[in-house]
Amino acid sequence: MYYSSGVGGATQITIANIYSAGSCREKKVIWEEVQETRRMQISTPWCVVGDFNSIRRLGERRSVNINTSYSTEKRRFNNFIEKMELLDIPMVGRKFTWYRPNGATKCRIDRILVLREWLKRWLYSVQNVLGRVVSDHCAFVLNTSSTDWAPKPLGV
Repeated sequence: MYYSSGVGGATQITIANIYSAGSCREKKVIWEEVQETRRMQISTPWCVVGDFNSIRRLGERRSVNINTSYSTEKRRFNNFIEKMELLDIPMVGRKFTWYRPNGATKCRIDRILVLREWLKRWLYSVQNVLGRVVSDHCAFVLNTSSTDWAPKPLGV
């Protein structure tokens, strides 16, 4: 799903919402489709968000049995990010975004990626990972402001 916005002097943006399938072959098809769409809309700031069902490095997966067979998938995912010229913006809150119900396995498979042009407009973009309520995935929110929510001194 792609969403473009921009009316009357407002900044036009493109947001791609990703839900990657489990198989490497299906992920490759989705990632190639996103790359092709990006080639056609090169001038807008992009935000690619969703469940990529992939990790970028081993530290993004914790399991009883850590399997190193993810190397091909990790390489393909990192190649997709590099070809798209995407940046993985800072994440605050939780370290992982998906948890097995018993907590034995947890991964960071959901994320928000942006183009450098996005950060030129919204420099302080971060992804806030919230708690799980119903799903085995954590909700997350894109925050683009630099509002300081620190406690205020008395009398202010």
